[in-house]
Amino acid sequence: RGLVGRYSQSMAAKKVMPAMEVVGIVDDSAASGSIVAPRTCIAMIYGWAGGGGGNAIHGGGGGGAFYKMARIPRGATISYVAGAGGSAGNAGASTTVTLPTGSVITATGGSGGGTANAGGTASGGDLNRSGGGALGGAATAGSAGTNGGAGGAAGASCSGGGGAGGFTDTSLGLSGGAGSAGDSGSAGAA
Repeated sequence: RGLVGRYSQSMAAKKVMPAMEVVGIVDDSAASGSIVAPRTCIAMIYGWAGGGGGNAIHGGGGGGAFYKMARIPRGATISYVAGAGGSAGNAGASTTVTLPTGSVITATGGSGGGTANAGGTASGGDLNRSGGGALGGAATAGSAGTNGGAGGAAGASCSGGGGAGGFTDTSLGLSGGAGSAGDSGSAGAA
């Protein structure tokens, strides 16, 4: 006997999902701006902060990362500031996204210039990931970001940089940037 009641549905029913349409993509580093929703939509927001710049002995920390899915009404605005990587010896800049509700999602930049350069963190997202640190001295590899980029290889006289946080555990598999190798003298990546 089938399902009994006023409304019923067989177990073989197929549910048709509406097609997804991309209404905007922002791939921006070290800039700010906004996006206005042309129609009510579901926004899938990924953000990374800048990595810290290393110095003569220590690599910089990797930037934090976030993911947020939010329903955005037609005509509403999402504002963002994308953080740049730090110059040699300086921290990477934070990335922030402000939703129409006023909620703010933030990823902080990796630290730079110190003897123990920690990775950045994130808050306000559905998924918040930390960047890897560059916590050692000479001949010490940087650590990988949480589900993200690999730590930089150790150099003879400088530690490797930390990798950015990422989302390799999700269906898109976005990893974030890898840390710079020790002795490379690189600034942080955005």
